Amino acid sequence: MNISAGGSDAREKITSELKNVIREAEDLLKGNSRQAESTLQSAKDRIEANLNTMRKGLGQAQESIMQRSRDAAEKTDDYVQNHAWQAVGVGALAGLVLGLLMGRR
Repeated sequence: MNISAGGSDAREKITSELKNVIREAEDLLKGNSRQAESTLQSAKDRIEANLNTMRKGLGQAQESIMQRSRDAAEKTDDYVQNHAWQAVGVGALAGLVLGLLMGRR
C-alpha cells in the first residue's frame, strides 16, 4: 500500500490551483483601471472558482490523512493485542540485561 500517493496527488492539485489563483490575481492587478466592469467580474469569478477548488482539495486531503491515521492506529492496536506476550518478553529480557550490566559495576 502506497501511503504517500494520495497525499502527493492532492498536494500537486492544490499547488496547481494556488498557482492559478496567483496568476489570476496578478493579471487583475496588472490590468489598467480602464478595463470594463465585466472583465473585472470575470477575473473575480475565475479567482473564486479556483479558491473553491482549492478548498475542496484541502478538505479531501484532510479526510485522506485522517483516514490513513485511523487505519494506522487500528493496525498498531491489532498488532499489540496479537503480539502482547512478545512485547512483554522483549521488555523482560531488556530489563534482565540492564540489571546484569548494572550489577557488575
